[in-house]
Amino acid sequence: MPKFYVESGSARCVIDATDAEDAALRTFQWSCDSRDSVLAPEWLDEAAAAGFDGWELGEEIRVSEQGFGRSDAQVFDTLDLVPVWQGYAFPWC
Repeated sequence: MPKFYVESGSARCVIDATDAEDAALRTFQWSCDSRDSVLAPEWLDEAAAAGFDGWELGEEIRVSEQGFGRSDAQVFDTLDLVPVWQGYAFPWC
């Protein structure tokens, strides 16, 4: 699976995903999950989670296969992803 560099608000991560939209949706899901310790992603260990209140996503989610801060990143409106996210089948759920 390709790696994608994802940035939005305070979120900045590298994600394995099938495509840019999948990476944006996974970031959105993890933002939701990180607020609930029961559903937090496995890689968010207790030490890293100390003082962590979850990712605050911005109005846009920027996704690139090249790196952070790229002007050619694909941009997804965060609110436009909500209906897609609601019908999305996450493989780890």
